Amino acid sequence: MIEQRNDGRFVEELGAIPGAELRVLDGCGHWATIERAKQVNYAMTLFYSRQRSSQAA
Repeated sequence: MIEQRNDGRFVEELGAIPGAELRVLDGCGHWATIERAKQVNYAMTLFYSRQRSSQAA
């Protein structure tokens, strides 16, 4: 999880992680799971669903 839009050091490393995805939550600070709980939960649910689907195939 990246906390700031311009935090390039993690964005570059993200490509090295198989299956990694980037989601940017605008207007969010350091506590994304509290400040944007619904969006974080939704994004994680979709991510885990895709992971499960790809493992089943």
